[in-house]
Amino acid sequence: MSQRSRDAVIYYGMQLGILGVPILLIPFYGHVLGAAGFGLVSQGQAFATIIAIIVDYGFQLTAVRNVVASRDDPQALGRIFADVLAAKFFLAFLVVLGSIAVFFLVPVFRTEPLLYIASLAFGIVQGLSLYWYFCGRLHYITAGCLELGGRLLAAALIFAIVRDASHAWLVQALFALSMGAFFILGLGIAYRHVPFTPFSIKGARAMLSTGTHIFTLAVVGAIYSNANVLLLGFVASPVIVGIFSGAEKIAKLSITPFAPIRQIFFPMVTAKRADDPRSAWLLIRRLMLVSMSFCAIVAIVIFVFAEPIVEIVLGPTFLPSIPVLRVMAVTPILLVVTECLGTLWLLPNRMDKVMTCIMAISGAFHVLLFMVLSKSFGAVGSGVAVVASQFLIFVLVYWAARSVPKCA
Repeated sequence: MSQRSRDAVIYYGMQLGILGVPILLIPFYGHVLGAAGFGLVSQGQAFATIIAIIVDYGFQLTAVRNVVASRDDPQALGRIFADVLAAKFFLAFLVVLGSIAVFFLVPVFRTEPLLYIASLAFGIVQGLSLYWYFCGRLHYITAGCLELGGRLLAAALIFAIVRDASHAWLVQALFALSMGAFFILGLGIAYRHVPFTPFSIKGARAMLSTGTHIFTLAVVGAIYSNANVLLLGFVASPVIVGIFSGAEKIAKLSITPFAPIRQIFFPMVTAKRADDPRSAWLLIRRLMLVSMSFCAIVAIVIFVFAEPIVEIVLGPTFLPSIPVLRVMAVTPILLVVTECLGTLWLLPNRMDKVMTCIMAISGAFHVLLFMVLSKSFGAVGSGVAVVASQFLIFVLVYWAARSVPKCA
């Protein structure tokens, strides 16, 4: 096994740790904060995730492609690094201004201003992540240590400080402070390997123009994957939001082992696609078969044992989450197939516009269906809307993937 392959395996383990931190916190939120507190945390996290997606602007994919192409040219890397950072800082500034409207529009933020501020800070720090640079250079271990370190520090502080639902805002604040510290550490490490290059407005504008389709894709994707609890907050109480969010988080647990796949395999597939498209497609097929099989088994377990799972993970106050969890048990299967065919196949083949159209159509369908069913049927209706929207994405992505050479 080559050194890069060993690093990729180690990074995969670190990514499982990164994803494991919020998973370990789910029972803590459920038992310590209760349904209402869990709902507040979930809404704050959803807002932070959307902010992070805007600040990142899809650079986790587009900038990785640029770094992979220039990883042996220090001067070019320095220019790319500076241009991406300049673009991100500019987007963070716009986000701060634009999010003022969110404060007045979202009911929970008007009543919990500290939650709004902490979630905004957490989202910006997430969006500034230097993952794109270190993974583009195939420095997987460095990327993993920076991401995992920030989350472990935040989790330790949460366990030590957070005590009840009134501390929901502290969860976001502690994540923002911890990950911000590791972002600064990452800057120091990066500038040991690339020359410092002054920020350029022209360069930042060029970076933003190249990532337009990926950014649109990410934003629309956030509508159906991360904005659900915010949308539900418009028509339901924090308790109902907590009931839905608890079930949604458990349903997605089965894809945790496959979540790092994008970070590890996207640069690999991108490079392999240029040299040997057939082998790149065979890699995707094997990956999809393994992930589908695993998620199918877990989906059956979740459906059959939904009641004891909810009681153990979330506590007895979350019993209304049981039917929601059974409805959403199938979503991980649809998610992993969409990830393999969409992110790992269509995007390396430069089909950014196709993916953007797919997500735009699906996003509009999801918002309409989600609001209608949530208002009429509560958390269960929300779950049905999520499954229906994800199935539509699966159908459209599968159809698009078949049109790519070497894919049929």
